[in-house]
Amino acid sequence: MTVFVLRHGETYANVDKRYFGFSESDLTERGKLQIQKMKEILLDKKIDKVYCSPSDRTKQTAKILGVDYIINENLREMNFGIFEEMTYDEIMNKYPKEGNEFYSNWGKYKIPKGESFIDVNNRVRTFFESIKKDENVLVITHGGWIRALLSDALEGRIKLWEVDISTGSLSIFENINNEYKLINIVRGKENE
Repeated sequence: MTVFVLRHGETYANVDKRYFGFSESDLTERGKLQIQKMKEILLDKKIDKVYCSPSDRTKQTAKILGVDYIINENLREMNFGIFEEMTYDEIMNKYPKEGNEFYSNWGKYKIPKGESFIDVNNRVRTFFESIKKDENVLVITHGGWIRALLSDALEGRIKLWEVDISTGSLSIFENINNEYKLINIVRGKENE
């Protein structure tokens, strides 16, 4: 089983460096081009099913790919709670205590009215437990979700923020002995 995990194309929130988890932000023109490039790469792949986060940006990504998809709530981005739609500076100005706690303990800290990274990791595991192990699937999701998947696949051997999961990038995993192993990360020229 191969799992192709596609991060949605660039959004206006990405450009502004805002935390958009459950909030909505449309794809930019560059984001649409990123997905067009990935569409060319995905054309020769055998894909049995496509799963998509319910966010508008992931559904826009699926529409550009021209694929039918199944919405799965577990594919949502991390809920950033009180940090939603804010930049780093805005967070540190409005919520300095919570911001410092989040940035110093991001893996375990549960954002007020939001989630922790552990919560996202649990949703990743729930998703993988729900899919058939003999199908090749495309998952259209978000950067935080992909990092949660990588935290399991790389078993802590690398700092997650050192891995470039750019918008419009494709991470390819293989199911080897019921564990998902990262095989490759593909970035189109529009991601450079």
